[in-house]
Amino acid sequence: NLGRTRGAIFSGAVLLELARKGIARERAYELVQRNAMRSFQQARDFRELLEKDRDVTAALTPEEQTKVRQNRVRNPGS
Repeated sequence: NLGRTRGAIFSGAVLLELARKGIARERAYELVQRNAMRSFQQARDFRELLEKDRDVTAALTPEEQTKVRQNRVRNPGS
């Protein structure tokens, strides 16, 4: 699933972490959705898009994003 989704499988976890960091849930959804759609439409890696998105990185550094993904892999039900 990871390869097939180009990493967008982590979109929910990223959305929740953005909200936890104080981004309004609606805004967090917009940020995640636009990058997920670009990932699919342009056949690009979701992680790379998030790491280059200034709106996302203002709340979550690339290192924090990596931790979110790693935590999701270790704890898939959370």
